[in-house]
Amino acid sequence: MDIGAIRSNIQKIRQKTGKKILLMIKAEAYGHGTLGLVHKLQDAVDAFGVADTEEGAKLIECGCKKPILITCDYENPVSIVKYGFTPFVFTKAQIAELSKAADLYNRTIKVHIKAESGMGRFGTQNAEMSKALAIIIANTNRVRLTGIATHYSSGDKENVIRQNAIFREHIFEVERVSGRLLRHSASTLAALNTGGIYDMLRIGIGAYGYGGGLTPAMKIVSRIIAINRLGEGACAGYDNIYCAEAAKDIAIISGGYADGISRSYVGGYVSIRATAHRIVAVCMDSFIVELSRPCRLGDEVEILYPDNSAQDLAKHSLTIPYEILTSFKGRIKRIYNDTESE
Repeated sequence: MDIGAIRSNIQKIRQKTGKKILLMIKAEAYGHGTLGLVHKLQDAVDAFGVADTEEGAKLIECGCKKPILITCDYENPVSIVKYGFTPFVFTKAQIAELSKAADLYNRTIKVHIKAESGMGRFGTQNAEMSKALAIIIANTNRVRLTGIATHYSSGDKENVIRQNAIFREHIFEVERVSGRLLRHSASTLAALNTGGIYDMLRIGIGAYGYGGGLTPAMKIVSRIIAINRLGEGACAGYDNIYCAEAAKDIAIISGGYADGISRSYVGGYVSIRATAHRIVAVCMDSFIVELSRPCRLGDEVEILYPDNSAQDLAKHSLTIPYEILTSFKGRIKRIYNDTESE
C-alpha cells in the first residue's frame, strides 16, 4: 500500500479545486486499511468521513484529531455525541434524539443537513424540507447546524448540472435561516466538475487512485504454494470447472474467495514472472491458474497491479471498482510504504 500515492492524489485534487478535503475512509478505507492510513494522512486532509459510529471510534483509537463526519448511522445518537462526531441529518426525529443525547452529556453537537439531489437515498427530499429542518435545528438546544451536503449519483456532466441546480435550491433556502454554512459534496469526479459553490469535497475512490491522472495506491500479491501437472482431460476446481485440453501445468496460489479473490475472476489473468497466466478456478483458501510458462514454488503472483487495475477486474467481473477494492479482506496482510518520504 503506497501512502505516498494517496497523499499525492489528495494534493492533486486540492490543487485543482482549491477546496478543503474530507477523505472518506469508510469500509477499511475502501479496502486500504484504516489503521495504517489515518495517522499518516492527517496532515493531508481537513476532515475524515466514515459510515457509522463504530468506524468513527476506530479513527479515534488511531489517534485521529480531525473532525469526523458520520454519513449513514441514524441509530446511535449517544455514541455520536459521546465522541463528538458530526452526523448527517434529514429528519425531525434525528434532531430530537441527538438533542436528548446532547443533554445527557451536557454538550453541543454539530450537524450537517443531507440534501437529496438525485442519488435517491438519504436526505431531505426538497428545498422546503431542508428549510423546515434548519428552522427546527435553530430552535433546538445543543444542536447546531454547521453544514449542508449532497451526493452525486455519477460524474456525468448533464447529471452533475441537474443535481447541482437542485442542491443550490437547498443551499439557498437553508442559508436563509442559518446563515452561511460549510457546503460539501461527493463523488470525487462530480465534485471536480461542479465549480465554485462548495467549500469542501468529500473524496473517496479518487484519493485511492481511480480517476484521471491519479495513481493507484493498492497492489495485491500472493505466492505459488503448489504446482501440479494435469494430464489431458484431467480436471481441477469445484465441480471440475477446469479441464485440461492437453497436458498442462497449473499453479495453486494462496488466497481464495474468503480473502476477496472472487470466483468471478475466473477467465481473468494474474502476472507471474512478467507473464500473464489465466485464472481457471477459485476456492475458499486458494485459486488455480493455468501456467503459460514455467514457474517455481514461491514465485510472486500479482493479482491487482497497474496493468490489471480495479477497473480491469471490475469490467471482467461485471461490477464496479468500489466492490473490487473493498472485497480484499480475511487473511490478507497489509504492508504500507510511503514513497514520498523515502
